[in-house]
Amino acid sequence: MFPLSADDRPFVEDDLVWVDNGLAYEGYMSDYGHTWVVGRDPDALQRDQARRWRDLVGAVLAVVRAGASARDLTRAAVEAVGTASAGRPWLPHLYLAHGSGTESAEPPFIGTDLGDEFDETIVLEAGNVIVLEPVIWDDGHGGFRAEQIVAVTATGWTPLSHLRWDGWE
Repeated sequence: MFPLSADDRPFVEDDLVWVDNGLAYEGYMSDYGHTWVVGRDPDALQRDQARRWRDLVGAVLAVVRAGASARDLTRAAVEAVGTASAGRPWLPHLYLAHGSGTESAEPPFIGTDLGDEFDETIVLEAGNVIVLEPVIWDDGHGGFRAEQIVAVTATGWTPLSHLRWDGWE
């Protein structure tokens, strides 16, 4: 998978940095994640990873609406990456998506290790706020991860975050 920093060395050119952070405001929490390359613009493979991430998120958002199950979302994500993927396009110790409100990560948890049957029991409701956080990873080349926050509506979703793509397109 990917290495986690175990020391306090300064970043150097070409380092891949995944930020996962949040903030609190008047009792509510947010979640923010994005990928950067230190000291230069992303190369062609890294831009392709970001494009694949956007395509995957687009496929998931196409099924987000009140009444959709968490399994509908995980199925769309897995289908979006196709058979070239070595599994689910999210980190095994995290989720495809999670809720956000008074905590930065709260129910509904979508794509947990509890499996597909559990995800069938989770049904999105209008007003749910979900944070999509899939990962595109290429062994030996790193990957791309970001977080897109949306509010679920009766007929779809509305964006609550606006990611910047400078250098990634």
